[in-house]
Amino acid sequence: MEKRVIICSNCKAEMPLAQLILQLLQEQVRNEIEEDNKLKLEQEASIFMKEKPRLSSWIAERSECLKEAEHHIAKLEDKFAQLNSIIKVLRENNMDSLDTAANKIDEAAKRIRIIEKKLKDAQALPTLEAEGLPGPDDYADDKSE
Repeated sequence: MEKRVIICSNCKAEMPLAQLILQLLQEQVRNEIEEDNKLKLEQEASIFMKEKPRLSSWIAERSECLKEAEHHIAKLEDKFAQLNSIIKVLRENNMDSLDTAANKIDEAAKRIRIIEKKLKDAQALPTLEAEGLPGPDDYADDKSE
């Protein structure tokens, strides 16, 4: 079988016809892919250019929101730092005083409960009149005479 070859007019090199056709087809496919990619890029660029003002304003709005949020977070951090320093000072200087105050409140609450119990017990006692003994009113009459 006879091989068909083509001779390059510039360099005079021989190239088999099948190889040349294969190279031409590959080059054509590459060119078509490049054209498709160019069209897609142009379409995407066109969409982006149409949406760019809207996207820019959206980005600007979000940027302002972020700045405001950062401002509020900074304020909160300051407040927590102040609170933390107050707590630190209280712990360093007054923890014994706080414990003492809490203990005194507990003691006072116990005394109040004891007094309430004694009052209930006293209310449960029979009155002097019920026992047949003279009450304070009986003595008031004697003094006026």
